[in-house]
Amino acid sequence: MLDAPVFLHPSSTLYRAAPDYVVYTDLLQTAKRPYLMGATAVEAAWLVDDAPALASLSAPLEDPAPRYVAGRDAVVAFAQPHFGRHRWELPLHTVPLSAERGGCGAFAAALLSGAVSAPVGDLRDRLSAQPALCAR
Repeated sequence: MLDAPVFLHPSSTLYRAAPDYVVYTDLLQTAKRPYLMGATAVEAAWLVDDAPALASLSAPLEDPAPRYVAGRDAVVAFAQPHFGRHRWELPLHTVPLSAERGGCGAFAAALLSGAVSAPVGDLRDRLSAQPALCAR
């Protein structure tokens, strides 16, 4: 395995775009430097989701705080992913948060603020405390 920098070839369609993350099929070692062949730009989240054998996630983080995602109908937290044998740090990744790990408070805050059901949000003015206090 190569432990030195590798480069996108100037003829690659990705050369000018310089994506943050790529996957590739081959390395071409020239007299000048090693070049990636068959390179494709990918999103960091794809590496975590589609190559779990090479990714590791931290425990759910307290900051940023867990939140309810209506589109997934789930409470998610953020975790710090690392990838590959060099443990490259990737951007924060969302992970489902169970009720046992604090998901109830985040869901309650979302419910009382109207993020889960709009009619409940109409009652916000009648609450004695801010809904966000449920998530603490």
